[in-house]
Amino acid sequence: MKLDDGKIRYIISAREKARAAVTSLSTSLYPREGWSSSTPSLVNAIYLRKMIEIGEFSKSLWHVDWHETKDPRWKGQWIVGYEDDASRFIAGHGVYPTLTSRYSVDVLDRTIRRYWRPVSILSDHGSTFYAVEAREREKGLTEFEKYLLRNHIKQILGRVNHPQTNGKMGKWFDVFEKKLKFFSSIDACIEWYNTIKPHGTLDLKTPVKAYCEKMPQLDALMDPSLMEASF
Repeated sequence: MKLDDGKIRYIISAREKARAAVTSLSTSLYPREGWSSSTPSLVNAIYLRKMIEIGEFSKSLWHVDWHETKDPRWKGQWIVGYEDDASRFIAGHGVYPTLTSRYSVDVLDRTIRRYWRPVSILSDHGSTFYAVEAREREKGLTEFEKYLLRNHIKQILGRVNHPQTNGKMGKWFDVFEKKLKFFSSIDACIEWYNTIKPHGTLDLKTPVKAYCEKMPQLDALMDPSLMEASF
């Protein structure tokens, strides 16, 4: 699925319509506007599905990308990260000497075993995620594509030569590079980002707190400290 300008406009429009619909619904059963105890269960189910589809909830969409580390201590090493779109939570990461589709799958599989699978994943057309050339596609899909198919995860492909589509990963890598020098390990830096650093677009909440609060009702963790303790 390619994310062109038309689809981006559609998603933005859908978000606005959904928010307008949410405010018109009755009082909430769960601490989110739009979930009503007085409406039929089917209506609530449709509402939940729509909110997940447009990214209102955690695990609606994860971003993934690779980045070559600049810090001298890990010079030349590559880091892959999976970032939750709704909360900016870095759900999984791995550091490797090179970037491959197999490594992308290893980290994703480990992350899913811990947090369960997302509805969709946004990636670029890099060969670790997508068999770009016609010859490669004739030989078969990448390991990453096969893994998504087996686990019923939708792959969304960003526009070619348009890094802004996956810009959230770029912003996270910028923060990562600026702050890594203050930490003794990559894991410690990511733990700080997830559990301590307040995020401006999240009303100064930490990503882990937003991740818990934006979780669909059936998957919700009521106490974010349960996740913080697991790092």
